[in-house]
Amino acid sequence: MKKVICLACKEISSENEWSAAGIEEINGISKFSGGCPTCHGEFYKQLPILIALLLEDNKGNFPYRSLVGGHQYIFHDQSKDTYCTDCANKSKEEITGVMVHLEGESLQCKSCNKEIKSEYANNKKAV
Repeated sequence: MKKVICLACKEISSENEWSAAGIEEINGISKFSGGCPTCHGEFYKQLPILIALLLEDNKGNFPYRSLVGGHQYIFHDQSKDTYCTDCANKSKEEITGVMVHLEGESLQCKSCNKEIKSEYANNKKAV
């Protein structure tokens, strides 16, 4: 049986103990929930704090790349639309999520339409 470690509480548990991560509505606010059987997604509930720390550590601006690995950040708003770093810095109050786009198809910034390529995937468009 595969073991998984939670990034929030550091507990190790069996993969089959985890629930599907999802979004729940609490008092009109959408929040992440699910995942770890011990902390039930506390990592995701702390995203606003993590976003604030990113801003604080970079003199009020979102960084372009992660410190570990140097991967490009992408940002999301409440509607799950994607933003590049430049546009996220222009709309800081709208940003509710941040991640690194490691694999998959290229994404497009909602604001400037810039193509955001994944770090490792083959980003060639179909012919």
